[in-house]
Amino acid sequence: GQHEYVTFHTKERRITALFALKDLEELLPKDRFVRVHKSYIVSFKHIQELDKSDITVNGTKIPVGASYREELLARLQ
Repeated sequence: GQHEYVTFHTKERRITALFALKDLEELLPKDRFVRVHKSYIVSFKHIQELDKSDITVNGTKIPVGASYREELLARLQ
């Protein structure tokens, strides 16, 4: 998220749109997406690896915020 803009990363391209990440989080299905950082929401099916402070999604490292880590771990089990 970049203030009131979000960038959607798809297999084919990136799309930037005027949207609040908080609103997007409410709209996405909770069983398929998880917020991992104040700036990132990811799809469970694309998480490849979880390290101490980040996850790997389709080969890209994404930070996991301390306040989001506990929920992420609980939902991965």
